[in-house]
Amino acid sequence: SYYRTLQYKKAKEQFLKLIKKPNGEYRHSSIYFYGTILKLESEFALADSTFAYLITLPDVNDKLLESSRKQSEGCQLALNHEEQNRGFTISEMKDLNSRFHDFGGVINPQNDALVFVTTRKLGSRQYDGVQYDGLLPDLVQFTKRNDNWRDISSRNRFDNLNTKWSEGTGNFTADGQSFYFTTCQANDGSDCKVVVSRFVNDRWTEPVVLNDYINAAGYESKHPFVTPQADTLFFVSDREGSYGGTDIWMSLRGIEEDSWTPAINMGDVINTVSNEITPYYSSAYRCLIYSSDGHVGYGGFDIFAAKGESFFEPEIYNLGDPFNSPLDDIYFSISDSVGFMSSNRNDRAHLNLYSFAVSDELLYLSLLISGESLIDQRIVSRFKSVRSLDLTTFRVEDYQGFDLFEPPKRKKARPDLLGGDSTQDIGAISEALIAANAQNNSRSDNRQSAGQQFSELQIGTTDIVSAAQLEGYEKADFEKVYFEFGSTKLTKQARLSLDNLINQVKSNMDAIEYIQVVANTDDVGGNEYNIRLSANRGNAVREYLVSKGYPERRILIDARGEDNLVNAGTTWYDRFFDRRAELFVYSTVPLELDKSKKLLIRTDMNVDNASEILNVNRDKIKIWNEMGSDVLKKGEVIRIDEPVFTSNIKYFLDETDVKNKFFPYIVEEGETIAAVARKFRTPEELLVEINQLEKEVRAGDVVFVYNTKRVAVN
Repeated sequence: SYYRTLQYKKAKEQFLKLIKKPNGEYRHSSIYFYGTILKLESEFALADSTFAYLITLPDVNDKLLESSRKQSEGCQLALNHEEQNRGFTISEMKDLNSRFHDFGGVINPQNDALVFVTTRKLGSRQYDGVQYDGLLPDLVQFTKRNDNWRDISSRNRFDNLNTKWSEGTGNFTADGQSFYFTTCQANDGSDCKVVVSRFVNDRWTEPVVLNDYINAAGYESKHPFVTPQADTLFFVSDREGSYGGTDIWMSLRGIEEDSWTPAINMGDVINTVSNEITPYYSSAYRCLIYSSDGHVGYGGFDIFAAKGESFFEPEIYNLGDPFNSPLDDIYFSISDSVGFMSSNRNDRAHLNLYSFAVSDELLYLSLLISGESLIDQRIVSRFKSVRSLDLTTFRVEDYQGFDLFEPPKRKKARPDLLGGDSTQDIGAISEALIAANAQNNSRSDNRQSAGQQFSELQIGTTDIVSAAQLEGYEKADFEKVYFEFGSTKLTKQARLSLDNLINQVKSNMDAIEYIQVVANTDDVGGNEYNIRLSANRGNAVREYLVSKGYPERRILIDARGEDNLVNAGTTWYDRFFDRRAELFVYSTVPLELDKSKKLLIRTDMNVDNASEILNVNRDKIKIWNEMGSDVLKKGEVIRIDEPVFTSNIKYFLDETDVKNKFFPYIVEEGETIAAVARKFRTPEELLVEINQLEKEVRAGDVVFVYNTKRVAVN
């Protein structure tokens, strides 16, 4: 009850009491809601740790596990965005918002007025709302003169569109002659239908309910968005065929005005088992923007973008800060040079209008939707009936970037994960890569814009080499190089590693036949996209080696995409170690290559901290990493060129740590460090070392458990 009534401080106290009961009936759900409150309070790091802990517990029901994983992903997304300064700003429209709900702003092309929905008192007949704080929502029309907003709802009889029940958001066609919106004939906001009003003889006509393909009997239909030429209508419905909650649907216009065709569910990549609402289609950027509480997000409803070759296999992007917050963020739209959205982030209880300046919609969205925002792995849609549509009756101007037909599926080669001779996988290249290279044999261009980087990745040159070609050569492995999320650019640490390799192979050029680059990605994004990304990462390594004088013909690239994960973890550090290129040297004589140890930094520190923890001279750390500053940031990698006694996983991780799977554990009442060690069959000395313990643990302390064989906890 405290949670539902937004009394989060009291709710946290009660959930914590239930969490401390070792075998309590509500312990798992209490941990989940405790983490959810932390997330709502923007305590993303603590919330992430809480969800990560819950995932490790035994006997957690599947639904709670799946929700916890998504919540954890949302925390990581928020933390990543917090560290970026993307330069986007939004402004609350304080001089227009009331102390009630105000939401869903769009521009009326007829008079450039702002049309939105409000629950404030308007002077006309309105019923009290059940689900709203105030009266049932109505449409209003405001214009701004001399820095003052003025209500012009009565102009052209626009206010006649309102009933005593609820009216919801809508949008106009490009010529301003038609307005599609929602009307609901019940005081709880149900029984909603999509209607249209025409601008005839200088006034708005009586709204007409759209046909049964849009307004299915017995179900709600709302939140319409019509494309500029009224060829396509997107809307929200809970009708039969939805994946759960409300889904986004699409209908095409027939030959006659408003003769809409049977509605198409947008598929299970865009839609989830939760709720998808408030669609907006950008014809300029050719992507669908909408809100959802089912995808990985900051909390509540977040705003997402779907962009790709097909509506039914797009990539899903979270718009990030400042558009998304731990509360509800909905009703995104752009009208020429200004955009609008709505959020209850300030007082939690009321939706308010926000605006943002847009100089060029195509450029704005391409910069806004970046690889750091990519959230959901592509899933093949279950929708198969799109081919049955009669496509002769609609115009294609809004479908330049979204092929309505399903794109051809190219099978991707996968490595043998069950063991056997690993050389059988050398040079494994997907059919998609082979086909693409037949058309495009150009090198990858790393100087792409943020928008191009993820929607137009070019596949560079690759080499297909059989295991037989490498038979008889000696194989020596070298250190791995790592990449930033979605990037093909070599980091400074990667360049230092490659310089080290070049210096060693130059003295053995007569004996060395090939350098093989096995390029990998994490599991975020679609399969074909990740194959392309890994190929481009391999090409980035090759181009650097060639620039240092190594022969191009003797460098082989094996693009694995997401087929070679270090483990199936979902944390930022798990996925960091997946974004790698592994290097192998094939020679006629055995070689022993000098390699640096790579450590991933888990928390901000300076060189002196690192020197003390690792028991390594500080000046050596700076020399090995060519550091000009003493600052080490979370997520960076440092190279260590001499044996390290301990890497202490509270501060540093290497790939072995992630493979062996360490995890946080909350000490329970009465437990000692010895008891925890026995519970997880882990040496007590190891727990003391990796947690840097100087005294006995207490109930509620978080310790990291590190074991090569996970055991169930009863």
